[in-house]
Amino acid sequence: MSLQSLDKEKQIVILLSKAKLVQSEVELLITLLNTHMNWSTVVGLLQTHRLVGIAWGNVSKYLISEGIDTIVFSKLLNFLRNMHTVQYEKAQTQCRQLLEICEEFEKHDIKYCILKGIVLSEYGYNDAGARDFNDNDILIHPNQIKEAITILEQKGYVQGKISLKEKTVIPVQRKETLFWSMVSHEVHPLILKLDDNKFLDFHIVDLQYSIDLNTANRTDLLVDRLLRRRIQIDIKGSSISTLTWEDMLVFVCHHFYKEAISYRDVQSYRDLLLYKICDIANLIVSKKIEIDWDTFIQRAKELNVTNGVYFALHYTNLVYTDIVPYDVLNTLKPDEINYLHEVYNYDSDTLAIQWDDNIIDRIFDMNRPSRIIKLHS
Repeated sequence: MSLQSLDKEKQIVILLSKAKLVQSEVELLITLLNTHMNWSTVVGLLQTHRLVGIAWGNVSKYLISEGIDTIVFSKLLNFLRNMHTVQYEKAQTQCRQLLEICEEFEKHDIKYCILKGIVLSEYGYNDAGARDFNDNDILIHPNQIKEAITILEQKGYVQGKISLKEKTVIPVQRKETLFWSMVSHEVHPLILKLDDNKFLDFHIVDLQYSIDLNTANRTDLLVDRLLRRRIQIDIKGSSISTLTWEDMLVFVCHHFYKEAISYRDVQSYRDLLLYKICDIANLIVSKKIEIDWDTFIQRAKELNVTNGVYFALHYTNLVYTDIVPYDVLNTLKPDEINYLHEVYNYDSDTLAIQWDDNIIDRIFDMNRPSRIIKLHS
């Protein structure tokens, strides 16, 4: 499907969020920004898909830096700039809190890898305000999970739920934390109430001990391999541990796949958010990161996630075109690809629904939950 065959609102959202634009795309973006359209739809899609910071980055790079600061709907620029500022300030707090945790883990010889979050902001986007994130995912080996939880609790974190009314964290009962771990790939979120912070009320940490997301399956040996080959990167002058770039790309692809095929995530509007595809694209095109594609393919096979990786990369190329090398896609492509349109019940091979539309229409249809109720019934 060509970009210009889409509605103007969809075209501009794709261009504002694309990791790298060629000159013809820049010219089309400028034309669209000076065309009358349904701007409430554009703003709504950018916000829903968590693209406002990314969009501001493209506006700054391709328009403002060239002296173009006037568009037909001027409020869009103010909206994007303001939201980017808020996200940048939130990210600073997220980063400070997370670096303190990393320091404590290092002191206690806890082997860990920071997943996504500030790593993607700094190395994928090279912009702390580009990517908004609500929690901080950390991979820990199951053998060290209890010790990691204790360290966080000593720092004031609580396994609980946020009460917006009371503006506090309500601890959950032990049976709930145990059940959470029995049916998931992570422990119950640990939350710290932040006082006197204008941009972030709570710092949330998700300790993950399995790479098979949204299941009760354990992958201890694979987690051990990922942790053994972890790398050190610099964040704000501090050295922290994260996955190798090939492992990170595999993980981000698999994460997108697991949520995209989850009936539960479809119902909660989390299945096909464009920022997840942006994460994949920016990991690939970032000048700070170099992906060895042979190693990447080998890691996808080693971790037994080739179907999920192909799913994610296939859709990345359909949305943003020519991001992923086609020889990589051809190598990963399975014999049977009907699963590209399938959604399953949580932690189950039971088919919930099968989509009958194309991925672009599906992504931009924010009324998907009502459709799946009809399909599911």
